[in-house]
Amino acid sequence: SRSARGTGPKTRGANGSLLLGDSGERRELAGKSVHAVDTVGVGEAFTAALALGLRSGVSIKAMHSWANDVAAFVRTQAGATTRLPARLKLPHESKP
Repeated sequence: SRSARGTGPKTRGANGSLLLGDSGERRELAGKSVHAVDTVGVGEAFTAALALGLRSGVSIKAMHSWANDVAAFVRTQAGATTRLPARLKLPHESKP
């Protein structure tokens, strides 16, 4: 089982995000091109999606991609609290 210890997220706004793993691996994703309405809560949504993904047992790759999608969606909404659409449900893929 993989440990989440040492895995560090870094959000970079429109430049995407970076995850650093226990053994030094780097996983980068480009930012999604969306019409930004409000950036309040975007980083928090990204971090919450990562935490939920870790807790749910999805792979790092799926979790990172999902968190990126969630953050992009939140950026298109006014205000920090919004309901996620069904298309953004948590992936159910198991870790390798």
